[in-house]
Formats: sequence, C-alpha cells, structure tokens
Amino acid sequence: MRIVNWNVERPAIDSPKNAIRVKHLLDLRPDIVVLTETNTAVDLGPDFIGLFTEPSPRKPRDGEAVAAIWIRRESLTVIDRIDTSDPREAVCVELDAHDTRLIVYGSIIPYHGAKGADRKSSPWQEHKKAIAWHRQDWMELRESFPDRRLIAAGDYNQHRDGVGQYGTIEVRRMLSDALDDARLTCVTEADLVASVGLSRRNIDHVCLSTDIASAVTDIQAWEGTVAGTRLSDHNGITVDLDDAMVRNGVTIDCTRVAGRGGVALLGS
Repeated sequence: MRIVNWNVERPAIDSPKNAIRVKHLLDLRPDIVVLTETNTAVDLGPDFIGLFTEPSPRKPRDGEAVAAIWIRRESLTVIDRIDTSDPREAVCVELDAHDTRLIVYGSIIPYHGAKGADRKSSPWQEHKKAIAWHRQDWMELRESFPDRRLIAAGDYNQHRDGVGQYGTIEVRRMLSDALDDARLTCVTEADLVASVGLSRRNIDHVCLSTDIASAVTDIQAWEGTVAGTRLSDHNGITVDLDDAMVRNGVTIDCTRVAGRGGVALLGS
C-alpha cells in the first residue's frame, strides 16, 4: 500500500500546471493520496474517489479546498465519511482494504501566522488550537473505532526532524503529546536534507497507528519542482506499507520510526 502526502500550494482552478500535478501523482501509483491546499481541478480521474473538505474562508478561490483524500478504487473501498471537528479544515473517511478497516484523516494544522476569524490571533495561537481539536478528533476515532488502523496525514507546519527550527518547542511537544495520546506514530521525522539532499525541511507528515508503524517498508520524497516545473513550495512524501503487516498489526517498542526501508529521494 502506498500513501502520498503533498501540499500543492493553492493551484488555480484553471492552472495549466494541474495536469502536470495529476500526471506526477498518478505516476507514483498511490493507493491513498492526501492533498492539502488543493483544488477540485487536481482531479485524479475515474480510477479514484475524491473526498474534500467543505469550503473554507481561508481558501476562498474557485474550487479550493484545505484538504482532500483520494482513494484508488481497485485497492480500497470507501465505507463512509466520518465527521471532523471542523469539516472546513479536516476530512476523514473509513475504508475497507481487503477485510482490513482503515480510517484516513487529512488536514492542515495552520502556520504560525494564521490570524483566526477575528484577525487578532497571536503567532502560533491558531496552530495550538488546531492541535487541540486534532487530538480530540483522533481520540474520538480511537474510542469509536477501536479495531481500525488510523492514518493521519497533512501539512502540520512543523519541522520534526530534530534539526529544523520551524515550530516552537511548545507546539512540537503539544503535537507529540497528541499523537502519543492517540497511539499514533509520525513516520516522516527523518532529516530529509541530510539523508537525501532535499533543499528544504519537511513540514508535511504521515502518522500511523503505532501498532502498524513497523509496516513501513520505504519512504521517498521529492522536491516541489518536478522535471523543471515548479508545482509547489512543499516537498511531497510517499510512504509504502506491507499489506500483511497492516492487516495483522505489529507491536513495537519505539514511539518514533522512519521506516525500515530508510528514506530516499524519489527517482534517485
């Protein structure tokens, strides 16, 4: 199973680059795609089912959505959409993967300068609020669906590689605590600058139920510029999972892993 997570930087509904974005995503052969700062025009086509967040005043242009989840039809079956604390900022769906039930949660945790509805929020205030309701959603999902494997992914606006400085100590600890409380492991915390030579540090993350974190077989990353065309100001990430290990669950001792297969630059 392959999960892709990418912030596509608010493309216009009529952007000629949308076709390039779609081709790049399809070439990755994903089963689950979480896109943030996306648009309905970034449409993966009839082989996929797309679920979008509701319209948000933060993203008011035609077709814009804070987040979308795309599901490959031949790999997974959509069971039901699940409500989130803020449907404008997060989208959630229950899936069946060959008799294994999964829940996928896609969202953005706002950047440090988000001002809130009254335009008066101080730096990191909206970020902290979002971590709190993300934690609430994840905990409720764990309680309501105790036998489901949970996948949470999106733009979390934090460096979590131990090197990058974007995100205060406080907000990184808040997110770590929320993940721990929900028994989630962030598997994208490797230093991609050092390991594969990316030019920017990662703020887009994939988190898995801790009992399947060791099912990760490979993690790859790519720059926002693909084949000489700038498609985003964010890195993209793929996370590959061993299907059998996802079905059976794996108990691990560590609370943070980067994947047994290591991290590679896509195409390297």
